Amino acid sequence: MIGRRRIEALRRKGDVDGLIRALQREKPEERAEAARSLATAGDMRAVAALVAMLLADESTLCRHDAACALAVMMARGSAELRDACGRALSQEPSVYSALSICVGHEFTRAAQHLGSSLTMREAAVALAATQSIEAVYSLVDGCCGGENVEYAFEVAADALRSTSGNAYEVLIAAIRARPKPLDNLGSPSVDLVRAGHMLGKMGDPRTADDLISVLEEYRSYDESVRGLVGAAIGLGVLRDPKAVPALRAIVFASTSDAVRQEAARALATIGSPAADVLCEIARREKNKAVRQHAFDALLELREPASLPTILDAGRSYWEKPYLVRLLAEWGEPAAPGLAAIRDDDKQDPKVRRLAEEVLAAMVTSG
Repeated sequence: MIGRRRIEALRRKGDVDGLIRALQREKPEERAEAARSLATAGDMRAVAALVAMLLADESTLCRHDAACALAVMMARGSAELRDACGRALSQEPSVYSALSICVGHEFTRAAQHLGSSLTMREAAVALAATQSIEAVYSLVDGCCGGENVEYAFEVAADALRSTSGNAYEVLIAAIRARPKPLDNLGSPSVDLVRAGHMLGKMGDPRTADDLISVLEEYRSYDESVRGLVGAAIGLGVLRDPKAVPALRAIVFASTSDAVRQEAARALATIGSPAADVLCEIARREKNKAVRQHAFDALLELREPASLPTILDAGRSYWEKPYLVRLLAEWGEPAAPGLAAIRDDDKQDPKVRRLAEEVLAAMVTSG
């Protein structure tokens, strides 16, 4: 009887035919071990046997490990091998969760689920190559499973861009769908906030126009809050100035604080092209969190034209030297604002004195 030690010996010898025969053993643990061992062989002969196990083995463990073995081979093998494995994987959705964990957690939990260590990038490529809706959704949702979320999004976006599949259409359709809580139970689904983030990372030339249309069409619909948040996040990632009007409109039109905050954050990331709108938000907005995004962005942009708005909207900060110190970093362009603080007898004397010291330092250094 071939035990697991014998299978390990076959793997070390590179005996592909012996490992393929071991896929027929009685014990599921041995069959699964043989499948994992074939993952590193990179031999086209193993594909048909693993596909047969994937589709017909009565053991969930064996089907799972066969799928994972094909994923490993696809990630590291030749173009011919990748195509053969991709066709097989598209028939077995159970592998997606394991691969998405690999994308999210890189080398740690991935090894437990895959039986062979895949890098984050290799797992992403394997998922994307199956070109299925489940794979796209798994890539998007898996990105938030690890510590380095931004890197995971970059890796997944690269993988999706590298395939000829319809990942963009799948994600934009999910955001447009405005699903209600009880719709499509049991159907594949994706987190719409993460979907918007991924669309921004993928950088498809259609993205800005499509996400802008989402905001324009649905800005009065609160049942799609996460879709609107996702659209705003995607536009923030893109930093496309043409999104400014749509983002401004939703800041003032939406009844959802979450949507309005994310739209304000997107405007802040767009920066100088959105300066006038950020000034308007800082002056008009009642919600403190939304106003804060605009106010902080204006302080960071350091544009002289925004100084009156900063001085007016930032009065609540003058009880502390925070605003004065930030304006001091602007240098000479902030001198009128610092003078106004110094001369305002309603302000805390300590803050006025600090403003005077900063102005004196500017004169000395000049």
